[in-house]
Formats: sequence, structure tokens, C-alpha cells
Amino acid sequence: MKIEPILTALQHAMNAFEADAPLPAPELLASLSREEQLKLIRASLGAGSSVRRVVESQRAVDAFALHLRDEQDREVPTQFITVHRVSDDVPVALASDAAPVPARYVIVAQLEQRAAS
Repeated sequence: MKIEPILTALQHAMNAFEADAPLPAPELLASLSREEQLKLIRASLGAGSSVRRVVESQRAVDAFALHLRDEQDREVPTQFITVHRVSDDVPVALASDAAPVPARYVIVAQLEQRAAS
């Protein structure tokens, strides 16, 4: 299975979500009873909704779990790892002495914060 169609589907779902503004405004929710709030939110999450497409697309992306490993093949604890598509015309240097080469994706990770002992 390839990740690119899944990332493209997520991007389309996010664009539709932003265009549709499918979730009720916080002010509206605050004025409703808890039961009415739940009804409205459930309706927003109905089949075919842009919210559901975002959730389903994000689950498909999440199925591609990424784990960073160090030189000794130990897993590097991270809080999250994301993959960003980069235009083919953006040069990325592989090393300080390497010539810039086009790249298609960049992996960004936030390392877990460890408490000082």
C-alpha cells in the first residue's frame, strides 16, 4: 500500500472540512441543552460529512505508524512524527558537504521530553 494517495485523501478531506465549516459554533453549542448539543454534533459526524472524511483519512494515515531508530537500532522515543510533502524544486542538502538534491518528503519528529533526574 502506498502512502501518497492516503495523504492526498487527507488533504482533500481537510480542504472540504475548512470549506464546509461543518461543526456548530461554540456560541451555538453553549446555548443548547446537552441533549441538543449531542444531536447536533452527531448530525455533523454523519456518513458523508467532511468531518467523518477527515477522521477516516487521519486513521488511514495513522495506520502507517513511524518509529525512529538510532544507530544501535533502539527506538527513539517521540511524541509525534509527521511527514510533509515538499515541492520537487526545493533543494535539500543531505549533508553539509553534499550537493542539494530535490526531495519529496520531510519527516518531522518531536522527541519525548524526559524528566531530569
